[in-house]
Amino acid sequence: MGQALSQSRTRDFWKEVRRLTKSSKGRRFNAPVIDGLSNQDEIADMFSERMQDLLNSTSNVGLRSKVLSDLNASLNQADLTSCSISITTVIEALSHLKLGKSDGTALNSNHFICASSVLSAFLSKLFTAMLRHGYVPKSLRDCILQPIPKPGKDSSVSDNYRSIALAPTLSKVFEWCILIQFHAAFVTSGLQFGFKRGVSTDLCTGLIKNVTARYCHNGTPVYGCFLDASKAFDRVDHSLLFKKLLQRNLPPSVVRTLLSWYSDQRVTVSWDKTISTDFSISNGVRQGGVLFPILFTVYIDELLQQLKQLGVGCFWKHHFIGAVCYADDIALLAPSPSALRLMLKTCTLFAESHSLLFNAKKTQLIKFSCCRTDDSVELTFCGDKLQLNKSVVHLGHILSSDLSDDLDIIAKRKDLCKKTNCMLSIFSSCDYLTKTRLLQSFCLSLYGCALWKTSSQQLRSLETTFNNILRKIWLLPRRCHTSLLHLVSGLQSLFNVVIERSQRVVSQALKSSSFLLVDVFGESQSLAYTSFGYNTMYGYRHWKRYKEADCLCANFIRDARLCPSENRYLEQEILYMCSV
Repeated sequence: MGQALSQSRTRDFWKEVRRLTKSSKGRRFNAPVIDGLSNQDEIADMFSERMQDLLNSTSNVGLRSKVLSDLNASLNQADLTSCSISITTVIEALSHLKLGKSDGTALNSNHFICASSVLSAFLSKLFTAMLRHGYVPKSLRDCILQPIPKPGKDSSVSDNYRSIALAPTLSKVFEWCILIQFHAAFVTSGLQFGFKRGVSTDLCTGLIKNVTARYCHNGTPVYGCFLDASKAFDRVDHSLLFKKLLQRNLPPSVVRTLLSWYSDQRVTVSWDKTISTDFSISNGVRQGGVLFPILFTVYIDELLQQLKQLGVGCFWKHHFIGAVCYADDIALLAPSPSALRLMLKTCTLFAESHSLLFNAKKTQLIKFSCCRTDDSVELTFCGDKLQLNKSVVHLGHILSSDLSDDLDIIAKRKDLCKKTNCMLSIFSSCDYLTKTRLLQSFCLSLYGCALWKTSSQQLRSLETTFNNILRKIWLLPRRCHTSLLHLVSGLQSLFNVVIERSQRVVSQALKSSSFLLVDVFGESQSLAYTSFGYNTMYGYRHWKRYKEADCLCANFIRDARLCPSENRYLEQEILYMCSV
């Protein structure tokens, strides 16, 4: 492992790590018993029955007949001849494939990426014929659903699983071609952050934090409601979806092809190398594809438009930010309970008309405020009373009612200690560099740190814990200066990491094509009460700087630790340097 790390052979390094931890790349260990069943065939059939019931839970025959009638009436010869996939589009679609991805067959993404240009010409003719004839071959339209346990949930309960579709690589190329050729028909609201290039979960949650900080700074509390949609992807009504696509001026020949794709496809469930019997579906979109998750954002885009038209909710100047979405994660923000009540009613009516199901028991209600006020809020959603929380989880970030980052940082600190102890017990015989690399990759989870304020006292505690871990790995005394710790290990101070990532998120927002993100994050840089503004204006106070003398001492200590046989008499010098 040390040789692989010193020679920059990254693949061999991680291969050895997986061997020591007795795990393999991408392998998921299934629970031995699920819902009281232990036989693999019975478990596969059980998941198959549940998926079949869920994916055939909506049936809108009348609307489906009307959509088919409108589709046939709008088809004409001009549309069929103009609807073609060019070779340039196929080449661009192939460029989006990732290397080394297998679909379970003899082919993988490398065969398409490394193929000659002749393949692009043949694929262009194939995809054009599929659109003109409205037909998708069986080998492309069928897929395998694989149940995946949700993180942090009990894997012995079937309700804690979600299904991921394993589709052929060629079908993904076709999906990319449709998305590239007709991208204008799939454009959604700027308040939808899911499945879009140039945006991230940090931008989505950062937008919420900026808005709540602005309102609370002006003395107005913000009432937030984070909705939980149960199996949202699996409940999409195909008839409504194709009707929306026709209204977005997607060519009828493309809609007909998608309709044929879903109407004729057969689905099986895979569980531990066991394949269930196949079945057809009448609702739901695939999770794990290229085009189909984007179809879900198109499906619920009307909800965002309805909420915006209400005229209530939070605003940033003239920008409406009362509803923020990341795929099926919907956050509602309002300055008063009455406004939030009206928005919840709109969501309820939309769910009833679109066959969606919101889980009121998992929906989180919170009141953001800088001062202690009366927390009695009476709100009901889907017939159930909502409970007020002191903190909520949004896209993996913990948001507190007092706008502090303490709870999120404390959770990261606990996770760091737990993973570090586990890593040191397994890799105790490894060298210093290997342990440091594993600490950085496996133990140090700084997801969402770009949203933290560097003035947080809990961030200082996290930095102290991080420094003590470095001392333990490199066998340095507890009085060793932090400057030497970071230089010896080659890892930055956590304050530097937070400031750099915060600036990176702001830069990402300013480069975005969304006027909403440009205006909000551009102005937040000059507002010290927001985390981005504070880190921009006062981050220099916490930035860790290193002197040249520290670099020389660190190099000496590093060489002594990595070559102990040649520097066996230098321990006293190391102790002296660490204490000076």
